[in-house]
Amino acid sequence: MALWIAPSLEGLAGVFPSAQWDEATPKSQGVDSAKLKAAAELLAKTVGNDGARELVVIRHGRMIWRGDDIDKRHGVWSATKSFTSTVLGLLIADGKCTLDTRVAEVLPEKRHPSNPGPDAAYVEDWRPGDPDWGAQQGRAIIGALNDLAAQHVNSL
Repeated sequence: MALWIAPSLEGLAGVFPSAQWDEATPKSQGVDSAKLKAAAELLAKTVGNDGARELVVIRHGRMIWRGDDIDKRHGVWSATKSFTSTVLGLLIADGKCTLDTRVAEVLPEKRHPSNPGPDAAYVEDWRPGDPDWGAQQGRAIIGALNDLAAQHVNSL
């Protein structure tokens, strides 16, 4: 479980993403430590201890609270739609991509070796019986979903 407390993205340059979250004290990020601790304790009482043990709180791109079991993986099902669409919106707002940007333009390693064009990303992950939109259109999209499903990621 993660909680993002950031009314604006101002001042985040160079903080995230990186290999690890930068950690900071709640006070250094303008958060009352006692109130944050009380909120985590209430969470533990309300939803069970796992909720608090798996809690991560990010403020201004820095981790200010972490439970002791934050690396536990969960199937989050459709909740990832909200995160994915938010991140995409932020990337578009920052001018880093558009709705027409192809995966292979950002992740060149996803280009198919026999067809280095950006449309070839994930085509190899399309399987017979999967849908397409005639003339083999949409196979890269379905292939990307197959690739995510193979990694146990539900992103759409």
